[in-house]
Parts: sequence; C-alpha cells; structure tokens
Amino acid sequence: MSKIGKRFERLLQNPNDIKWDELLPILRSFDIYYDEPDGGSHWIVYHKNLDILAYQYTVIG
Repeated sequence: MSKIGKRFERLLQNPNDIKWDELLPILRSFDIYYDEPDGGSHWIVYHKNLDILAYQYTVIG
C-alpha cells in the first residue's frame, strides 16, 4: 500500500488524530485543492469540479 493509502486508512480509523500537514497530501491525491490563509487561520478547501466549499477554521493536530 502506498504512503498516501496508509495515511488515508489512518484518517479513516481515527479522523480526530491527524495533523494538517499529513492531510494535505491526501487532499492532493484526490485532486482537492486548498488556499492557504492570508495571515489568518482559515483555509479554503475545494475541488475544481464541485461547487461546494469547505472552510477550515482550526488547524488539526
């Protein structure tokens, strides 16, 4: 299993125990993009084919 696959399995097993830096490669593997905050802590996470946006208010981990 790939490193990304292992991280994804770990995320599924315990979604509250993953760091933001560990989540970013998983997002990229699913073609999910993100905009880093401009001085704040709010991340914008999106997929180019979907209209739904998710806002990250706190850093996980």
